Amino acid sequence: MKNRTKMIVLVGILLFVMLLFLGYDLKGNLAYILSRRFIRLATMLLVGTSVGISAIIFQTITGNRILTPSIMGYESIFILFQTMIVFTWGDQA
Repeated sequence: MKNRTKMIVLVGILLFVMLLFLGYDLKGNLAYILSRRFIRLATMLLVGTSVGISAIIFQTITGNRILTPSIMGYESIFILFQTMIVFTWGDQA
């Protein structure tokens, strides 16, 4: 398969999964449910795109196609900082 065909198939699968996420098990107030799901979907797309771009930039800077920030443990440091912030100031809010 050519790269263009692969991209078209992947975009089609992505659109199908997005529609499935937005339309699955709709009960109750549709406007409220769809607005909440759309925000969640937009957030997942933004975070996924950001992580992908940052990994490519990181690999370009280091010159290593295997090395990623998660392999080096940067995600664990981020979770540690979040835990320390919640532990320190979480009860004051």
